[in-house]
Amino acid sequence: MTAPDGPATACAGALPIHVGVPLTTTTCVDTQDLLPGCGPPGTREVVFRFDAPATGNYTFRAFDAGTPNTTNSTGIVDATCTMVETCAGVLGLMVTAGTPPYVTVEASTGGCTMIDFTVN
Repeated sequence: MTAPDGPATACAGALPIHVGVPLTTTTCVDTQDLLPGCGPPGTREVVFRFDAPATGNYTFRAFDAGTPNTTNSTGIVDATCTMVETCAGVLGLMVTAGTPPYVTVEASTGGCTMIDFTVN
């Protein structure tokens, strides 16, 4: 595993995300890189918190803003909020109601980019 490249505060500023409600945001929400994520080292990220309305399978995806394309991966943040465990363009995840997962997106080429983040 890769060591974290910043303080373990990435989940503290997580943006809430809801089923079927896209959220347009930049991948550079914080002023520094807080997690070693799916993009190149040193790339800032956006972290989302998902409170599932019911236990079940959900799909997380970061569309390139205003398009049907996905060029940036979504990653699962570990329980300590210091590591990213799995990266995928479309991330399917079993979520238990009352146990919110945190997921993150970094620009695949580094720097910052706008995304339309969805969960279905």
